[in-house]
Amino acid sequence: QDQTSGQEDKQTSSARTTYRVKKGDTISQISAAYYGTISMVPQICELNDISQEDIIYEGQLLLLP
Repeated sequence: QDQTSGQEDKQTSSARTTYRVKKGDTISQISAAYYGTISMVPQICELNDISQEDIIYEGQLLLLP
């Protein structure tokens, strides 16, 4: 059963998930942990205006699609 009734679809900006980067994290690891695949890396980079996927910083707050 859907226990999220009344909440907006995950794709809307008000329902975006955020992730605080920890030391040693990579976007590939974050993508795999949240989506089970690294195929979301380009979307994560685009959403966060990241031009080089290997340049993220500890403490950085990322929006996840």
